[in-house]
Amino acid sequence: MATSKQILKKNRKEAKETLKTLHNQIFVTAEDIMENSVASGVKFQKLALKAIKKSEPLMNKQVDIMFDALEEIQSQFSTGSKRFQKLVGLDAKAMKKINKAAMKVAMTVGTNVENAKKIVKKAKAAGQDLLGAAPKSAKEAKATVTNTAKKVTAKKAAAKKTTAKKIATAKKAATKKVAVAKKTATKKVATAKKAVAKVSPKKVVKATKKVVPSTGDDLTAILGVGPKVASLMKAQGFNTLNSVAKASITKLEMVKKAAGPRFTNFDVNNWKSEAVNAMNKVAK
Repeated sequence: MATSKQILKKNRKEAKETLKTLHNQIFVTAEDIMENSVASGVKFQKLALKAIKKSEPLMNKQVDIMFDALEEIQSQFSTGSKRFQKLVGLDAKAMKKINKAAMKVAMTVGTNVENAKKIVKKAKAAGQDLLGAAPKSAKEAKATVTNTAKKVTAKKAAAKKTTAKKIATAKKAATKKVAVAKKTATKKVATAKKAVAKVSPKKVVKATKKVVPSTGDDLTAILGVGPKVASLMKAQGFNTLNSVAKASITKLEMVKKAAGPRFTNFDVNNWKSEAVNAMNKVAK
């Protein structure tokens, strides 16, 4: 049966192993999460960059179409301005203002298109930067986790040393206390023995032996003698095996007669010889 101290020690050891396994698993899981997050970020950035690259030719085509349309509008506007002037009846100053306004709109559209191109370039550059920085971030995160694990391990080792010192100190103190208690108990026992020796006088008690009357040998050890015949033999004074072995034929015949008709043809000399055999067995 294990003592409570052994059970407590076993439980403490199991708890330490469980905490150690859990601690290591937490760091492994954190590292996996960081690596997966960075990998997902890299995939997203690649996808975004791919989308930007694919949309850039389409946007360039749209810009070209817009400029072509503006040029065509400007050409048609210049060509048809005279017709429009004649049709509407506007003077030369009014037509100049209209031309100026049209050119201003065209320039605004062109500026917006150029700005859109710049934004696309910046997004593309930012995507490239993020793709380059992602592995560095992963390495830095991994290094941070590793450093934290080392610090925790160092703290754990320091705590273990401190605990070992405290246990050793406690053991020494307990050993001293046990030794002091043992000496005190020994002194108290010696003092108590002396006090008892002075107070109570020694009494010599003589043991009286009880004499138990002997019932003799077990005559049923003789082959052919049962409980009834044995009681009849003892009634005739045969209490031992030796007495049966040395008995006279006359007395044994009396026992045979008292035993009943079942023993009519029995030879009593067999009782004598079997009594000798029983004594030899008891002697061995």
